[in-house]
Amino acid sequence: MGIELDADLVERSRQNAAAAGVAERTEFHVEDVLLADLSKASVVTIYLLPSLMARLAPRMLEELRPGTRVVTHAFVFPSWKPDRVEKVRVAGGSYGQAEESTVMLWVVPAQARGRYAAADAAGQWHFAVHQNFQQIEVEGTLGGQPLRIDAARLSGSAIEWSGSAETAQGTLPLRFAGRVSADRILGELRLGDRASAFAAFRQR
Repeated sequence: MGIELDADLVERSRQNAAAAGVAERTEFHVEDVLLADLSKASVVTIYLLPSLMARLAPRMLEELRPGTRVVTHAFVFPSWKPDRVEKVRVAGGSYGQAEESTVMLWVVPAQARGRYAAADAAGQWHFAVHQNFQQIEVEGTLGGQPLRIDAARLSGSAIEWSGSAETAQGTLPLRFAGRVSADRILGELRLGDRASAFAAFRQR
């Protein structure tokens, strides 16, 4: 589905789709992208000026499902760091077009920010997730003892972190891999040689 304010460009897009034999698989609408419903998209491609992208970014985070891919050409979302950047050679470029284009990928992150609590055989766990778009930092304690979290990553709803924990058996390696789901984080927690299903609930 394509969205464009200029009716002439929409009609040209429909003609091009018909010429390419894909008309039955495409839709083109004369519409303002700032007002369009984006919630059903699984991939969004954008070629807009930064001022419009800045206005779109909050809607992307609020309306798109975690894991939705957003691909832009040439321009970036202010303050939202891309997950991946590629340089693409342009074959047979048109007038005024450079021989190389920059394409950027963002993966819409889940809203993981908050404080969480959980209990298992190892004791009482508390975590705090600090989030800036898809970049996160995780702090935590086990039985009141601070955890050492060396690395943390969020991609869509997938979340993981690793470090170590002080226990009665000494310092043990710690690793968690799971998903953010509404008000909880679910997955597998590995502490030393022991791995178990783990559910941490966001505290109100």
